[in-house]
Amino acid sequence: MEKLSKDLQRSGIYMIVNQQNGKRYIGSSKDIYTRLQCHRAELRHNNHYNPHLQAAWNKYKEHSFNYTVLEYCKESKLIEREQYYVNTLKPEYNISVEIVQLPSYSEESRAKHSKTRKERIASGLIPKTHCTKIYVYDLEGNFIAEFPSLAETSRTLGIYKSSIDKVLAGSQNRAHNYRFFREPQNNLSPYKRKKKVCETLWKSIIVENETEHYEFKNAKECAEYFKVHLVYIRQAIAKNLNFKRKYKIYYKSAVL
Repeated sequence: MEKLSKDLQRSGIYMIVNQQNGKRYIGSSKDIYTRLQCHRAELRHNNHYNPHLQAAWNKYKEHSFNYTVLEYCKESKLIEREQYYVNTLKPEYNISVEIVQLPSYSEESRAKHSKTRKERIASGLIPKTHCTKIYVYDLEGNFIAEFPSLAETSRTLGIYKSSIDKVLAGSQNRAHNYRFFREPQNNLSPYKRKKKVCETLWKSIIVENETEHYEFKNAKECAEYFKVHLVYIRQAIAKNLNFKRKYKIYYKSAVL
């Protein structure tokens, strides 16, 4: 699947296409970018709710699938327009051909539900850590999705709750190439992987015999002078071998 563009952060109808056989899946979202991100994450972790699409993804692999936007439209028109495209194109991967509008709740009922939930969290009946929103970003600092709970985040992305918890607690920086936060992040910097540097690479090296003596700033300089690989130098020092069959070689700080 091609890289997703943030230009897709709009309401509309999208289609995922299997380029190997032409079969399609049609969906709608108020934020196409985030929805496609979630589709891809679920499919990659073999955790997609649609078994037909998941089976095809597993068989044909990710590179065989791509997406296209069929139409941008207002949120109020999503169900109507999605139904139109499902009826017209008859996508093979859609489970249902009838698009159902989820029930809406009044502001009064939402407020009552929120109050009850807060009371249950305060009383300890619902673990607080599992009910706060979680914001997911990729390693480049791009926002991917917002989830209502730890459980939902774990289920959708296919990542253990304990791994996500460690990132949220700060004991590790990432999990499965995702970064997790309890609050939205502004101008999040890209995650930089720490490069492992061999400390001995920068130690001064002595190469000598009864008539010759050489001193190098580091192993790289020594390797370039004698035209050998770095590994050869490290092995000779570590195993106390004759270097080039006629020299002793060791780090300057070492005591022979």
